[in-house]
Amino acid sequence: MQPQLDARPRELFQLALVTLREANLPFVVAGAFALNYHTGVWRDTKDLDLFCETRGMRILLRPMQRTPATSPAWW
Repeated sequence: MQPQLDARPRELFQLALVTLREANLPFVVAGAFALNYHTGVWRDTKDLDLFCETRGMRILLRPMQRTPATSPAWW
């Protein structure tokens, strides 16, 4: 089953991944997306589990600060 996400969370997740890749920072995707990639099993989720170095978080949080915490993307 392919992941089905609403547009806003999908845009936010893509922003996070593109930001880390463009900064050439190593990261690991975990959780439901990793499970889907490795097994083909989709488990509904509302988050993107990422592991990265501290400097990656600092870079990642810059564009995320433009997304209000009250946005449905954060639910």
